[in-house]
Amino acid sequence: MLPARNDAKWRMLVEHPEHFTYTFLALKIFMQRIARRGGPNMSATDRETSIDEAYAFFQKNERLLTADISSIFG
Repeated sequence: MLPARNDAKWRMLVEHPEHFTYTFLALKIFMQRIARRGGPNMSATDRETSIDEAYAFFQKNERLLTADISSIFG
């Protein structure tokens, strides 16, 4: 089950995507794109946009991402 959109783990995920290992290839590619936005140095607007996009991606693909969800969000 995904944590709420306002959970601090989403911010950690988009600011430090390199700290996680991804098993689902599409997620790995998606997170590489997020990482190019600047990681912890991204603007507040980019951070919120990245969190929104990541949350939507995870919601859409939740059944395919069960291993990654467990790994990232515990």
